[in-house]
Amino acid sequence: MELGEAQLQSFVQQMAQAVAAIIEFDVTVVGRQLTRLAGTGSYGSLVGQQVPASSAFAEAMRVGRPHLVVDPRRDPACQACEAGGSCSETCHAAYPLMLDSQPIGVLGLIGFTEEQRRRMADHGQDYLALVESIARMVESAARYASPVREPDAGSDRPMTLPGSQCGHSFSSILGESPAIVDAKKFALKVATSSSTVLLTGESGTGKELFARAIHANSGQKKGPFVAVNCAAIPDELLDSELFGYDEGAFTGARRGGKPGRFELADGGTLFLDEIADCSLRMQAKLLRAVDYGEIQRVGSVRTIRPDVRIIAATNKDIEALARRGEFREDLYFRISVIPIHIPALRQRQADIVPLFQHFLDDMSALSRQSRPTMSLAAAAALESYDWPGNVRELRHAAEFALHTCTTGAVEPCHLPRRVASGAARPSGCADPRTAGVVATACSDAAGIAGTMSSREWERAAIEQGLRRLGSTPRAKEILARQLGVGRSTIYRKIRKYGLE
Repeated sequence: MELGEAQLQSFVQQMAQAVAAIIEFDVTVVGRQLTRLAGTGSYGSLVGQQVPASSAFAEAMRVGRPHLVVDPRRDPACQACEAGGSCSETCHAAYPLMLDSQPIGVLGLIGFTEEQRRRMADHGQDYLALVESIARMVESAARYASPVREPDAGSDRPMTLPGSQCGHSFSSILGESPAIVDAKKFALKVATSSSTVLLTGESGTGKELFARAIHANSGQKKGPFVAVNCAAIPDELLDSELFGYDEGAFTGARRGGKPGRFELADGGTLFLDEIADCSLRMQAKLLRAVDYGEIQRVGSVRTIRPDVRIIAATNKDIEALARRGEFREDLYFRISVIPIHIPALRQRQADIVPLFQHFLDDMSALSRQSRPTMSLAAAAALESYDWPGNVRELRHAAEFALHTCTTGAVEPCHLPRRVASGAARPSGCADPRTAGVVATACSDAAGIAGTMSSREWERAAIEQGLRRLGSTPRAKEILARQLGVGRSTIYRKIRKYGLE
């Protein structure tokens, strides 16, 4: 079933109208064949029409990555678009819709006024995060509307290395330090078995990347890879999400019922992320599914036996939880047949700078900017930081540096304050174009860095910023930008440290 079929199109159009009313941008959705499937405002009358193959939307679908435009006159994709001078857009954020790692469309926010352009320029990453969350909803709707999707017969797919299904090979997990190399070697060795795998490691270490690479190198690689975040779904909904439901199982149940994730993963791999967050009641149900390979839909007495390999993951000490009775010990033993620990970034220090440079390469290519070089001082700052957010935090730091560095070389002052806290500002950072945000951040960092713990430093940084900028909503927004965090995060930290 294509994204544009009737039962999905109504949902997508309603979603677009609701979002547009809230954020005051037009919303449009384009399908795989570049046909406009939904639209608000001036795009409402263009549903069913093709968007140009040279458009930024087509580019976002081609590369499978988001595309943010805040100056169409200078953006290469907009310049190449055949709509050209007739286009009245001032900005847009386009996000690819993916199903089983294949593009099925693009969702975008569109602005036509200078005020909208300024908002997009100031808060582009926030809008991209919003579009991403909406995209996940559309992808889920597409998946449920299409439980079984076979590859197009005779389709010309790009050639990939064996086991690199959709680019998810072990070679795509970057790093040469012994800790990560050993983890990859062991995971590759056990990938060909059908045994249950338990991936452990801190948040942001890449557990899902490992899960996808294991699937891509397994005997189930031609089957689906279905992921579910057990912590993100309320317990009362997780039942039907995992096991599905029959028609009439509860008020509002869909006619004909709905398959759960176990059924959708038949012939492939089911990735149960954050499994330690499941309630004890849900753990009992998972135990039978894992132990006997049997499930029952909600409201049904019929037993279903899907052919599924299970990979579970958690960022918690699940063995300690089992000892304390907070996680079922019998389920723990069944899911930890093959335990694999993913090392934290601080345990693979030699990979920090190469990974940072790789992210700079990726993001500069995506934004069509020249890639800055990196100073030794910046490299030292990166290696001296503890990286509690691991590779995910490192990627965000690279994105921050790309936006703040205008000197051609990344210096410590171009890094988020929490990263640069141990490095004084070198003279090379004295760039007047970044003085409003970067220079003040650097001087503050140098002034409060030292032997403080990260928690003490964080409190001191926020307190000093509030003294310098004030406590108005606008001041807090500026402070959040200077610290490299979201606005909601800065409000939460202010409350946490009693700085209101």
